[in-house]
Amino acid sequence: MTTTTISEPSRPAIRANIPTAIRTNATRKSHCWENCLIFKTTALSGVKTSQGYIFLAMKKIRFIRLLFICLLSNPGFATGQTPDSAQANVEYTRLEDAFKEPEKVYRLNLSGQSFASFPDSLSKFVNLQYLSLRNDHLKLIPKEIGALKNLRVLDLSGNDFVVLPDEFANLTNLEELYLDNDLNLDLERDFKILGQLPNLKYLHLDNDGIKKLPRSIVLLKNLEKLYLNGNQLHRIPLELGELKKLNYLELKNNPIPVDRINELQNQGLRVVWQ
Repeated sequence: MTTTTISEPSRPAIRANIPTAIRTNATRKSHCWENCLIFKTTALSGVKTSQGYIFLAMKKIRFIRLLFICLLSNPGFATGQTPDSAQANVEYTRLEDAFKEPEKVYRLNLSGQSFASFPDSLSKFVNLQYLSLRNDHLKLIPKEIGALKNLRVLDLSGNDFVVLPDEFANLTNLEELYLDNDLNLDLERDFKILGQLPNLKYLHLDNDGIKKLPRSIVLLKNLEKLYLNGNQLHRIPLELGELKKLNYLELKNNPIPVDRINELQNQGLRVVWQ
């Protein structure tokens, strides 16, 4: 095992463990995990890595016969992007900068900027994959948000809106939604909209003052993980067991009796409540 230091733009140097075997030209395929980044091999036919940002140093890579590269957990990377698209990892925090080339914006973090209203021109960010509007005191989520069809992660925590617009159902690629600290939510209605999202897997509803979970949550058929920490729930509807893909439920800091927890666990759910 050979250790080398790799410096990436805007990130500290990484001490990467690179197996000696993959540094030889005879190597055909390699499976790498953690911070194993490959820069010396000239005859690789494939690479798999579970950590990202390999593209940020793509100019250093000399893969002459590379046929495929599998990046299992790369923020900002999506099918269809070319290997030289380091732009996908750039996170914009100012609308003025993002609007200069909106089609090149993949990550937009506008947390804590207290918008009176969000600009209608939001729909210009056609390739946006990550959007954070956390703690912006928004009283209304604009219908234009439905135009962000490539969005995968959306954080709307800490706002003042009551309902999600009907156009929210157009976010068909959305996988993870944060609605933490949103005390005015109309969950009965919102769940009906979220139930139309075919790829929604992770839903965060921490600290929302929820006293009763609407049965309409069973409409979220593809949900895998649900976070309900810090609410006022005394019970969870057993209909939750109808969500066949749900395998993880967090219920910390809720006044739920132990027997109800046991019932949920008997349905095969992994419940974290202490």
